[in-house]
Amino acid sequence: MGFRQQIFSPTAIVEPDRLEKDQPYSAYLLATNYSVIIYSERKIKLSNEIGLGVMGPIALGEEVQSFVHQIVNSPRPLGWDNQLKNTFLIDYQFRIEKGFGKDWLANHFVPFVGVRIGTLTDRIQIGAMLKVGNKVKYLKIGNNLGEMNKKFIWEWVFGANLQGVFYDAPLEGGLFSNDVNALDKSEIMSRQYQFRTGVNLYYRNLTIRYMLNFNSSHFDTAEYHRFGGVNIGYSF
Repeated sequence: MGFRQQIFSPTAIVEPDRLEKDQPYSAYLLATNYSVIIYSERKIKLSNEIGLGVMGPIALGEEVQSFVHQIVNSPRPLGWDNQLKNTFLIDYQFRIEKGFGKDWLANHFVPFVGVRIGTLTDRIQIGAMLKVGNKVKYLKIGNNLGEMNKKFIWEWVFGANLQGVFYDAPLEGGLFSNDVNALDKSEIMSRQYQFRTGVNLYYRNLTIRYMLNFNSSHFDTAEYHRFGGVNIGYSF
C-alpha cells in the first residue's frame, strides 16, 4: 500500500498568467496497491499496481509546492490559478521482467515490457535495467527478509526505456473534461524515452532509494526534463 503525489509546473513559476506552449500547472494524488510475483526458475518477475485518486486543486499541489519553496527560500509559484481541473483518476500498471542467459547476466541485466492504462495516462514501454552490487539475486524469491536482515546491502541501478504515449492527463486534462489550460493532444510527443540511474540501500527492514531521471520532451516545445527522487520504505 502507498500514497503518491506528483506536482507539475511550467518553466517560469513567477509568471501569474497562463503560459502558452508550456507545462500546465497540475497535480495528482493516488492511493496505490502494489504486488509482485517472482518465478525464480523461469527468471520472470511480474509487477502489478492499481491506484485510485484525484487530479486538480483537490490534490493540494499548490499548497505543497508553496510550502517546500518557502522552506528552501525559493520564489513562490504564482500561476496555480491556471491549474488543470479536478477529475477522478484510476491508474493500472503491469510490468514483466525476464532474465536471459547465464545466471549472473540473467539476474543483473533484465529487459522488461510494461503497460499503463486508465484515466491518468495510457502508454506502453520497452526497456532494460542493469543492477550491480552486493544484493542477492534479483529474480529470486526470498530476496528481502532473510538475507537483508543480516547485512547492509547496496546496489547501483541503471535503466533505459522507450515509451509510446497515447494519453497524459497532467498535460491534456481530465479524460472527460474540456480544460482551457490543457495542451492539445497534437502537441504531445507520442514517442518518449527515459534514462534512470541511482542507488538502492537496504538494512534490516529499512529501504532507501535515490534515483535520477532524464526524460525526453513530453510535448513539442518542451525541454529535456531532469529530476531526482527519494523513496523510503519500511517492511513489517
